[in-house]
Amino acid sequence: MAGFLYGDGTCYRSKNGAYSVWVDQTSKREELLKSEVIPRLRREGFKIYVYQYKDRRHGTKKTRVLVYSKKLFEDFRKIRAKPTEYLETLDRKDVKLFIAGLFDAEGTITDQNSHIQ
Repeated sequence: MAGFLYGDGTCYRSKNGAYSVWVDQTSKREELLKSEVIPRLRREGFKIYVYQYKDRRHGTKKTRVLVYSKKLFEDFRKIRAKPTEYLETLDRKDVKLFIAGLFDAEGTITDQNSHIQ
């Protein structure tokens, strides 16, 4: 999860003091949110807000998974500030999970390899 957030996540503290962390994905990658991101955040006890919107900059429909959490916000900021220090705290299995999440976040879906099974 941390790798995915590092790759595609955003965090923001509003003027009213709300701490928010979210991930946006296009409709082509919405399944990743449903199958991986949302279940993991729920297992960790976060209340999740999911909604769709049109990205004005790119003109695409996107789905956002939003969490209001000071703890998640602070953890995310620490990882973003010093990713190598964060990786050094992980065991081998968790490093692999971080890297896998990063690949999920930065992956691209195309039809170029649709013949591969």
